[in-house]
Amino acid sequence: MQKLADILTRTIDQTKANGQKPPLSNQPSNSVTPLMQDETGKVELTNMLFQCFDSLKVYGKEPEQMKSTNAMFQLVLADYPIDKIREAFAFYLKHNSEMPAPADIAQIIER
Repeated sequence: MQKLADILTRTIDQTKANGQKPPLSNQPSNSVTPLMQDETGKVELTNMLFQCFDSLKVYGKEPEQMKSTNAMFQLVLADYPIDKIREAFAFYLKHNSEMPAPADIAQIIER
């Protein structure tokens, strides 16, 4: 079993190798670019998911599953800008203590 810290470290190292810096989640990017075209936004979403996995209730999930979880979030949220995704995560986290599903975040954005 891989440790979550190892998976996150690899993700950050890959980002640095591509010349990108992981964004701080509290910095608004004022972006209207959809996630599918926003490499920095994709990294930010990945970081948010790892933080959720680390701090929220997760039942029966292993750290190795985060790759699939991240891919599903990237697919479902591809049309939304990272600003809207960040706001939806903040709203969700204020009202829930379990790991969100991609549909939870998409429904908040579409309200």
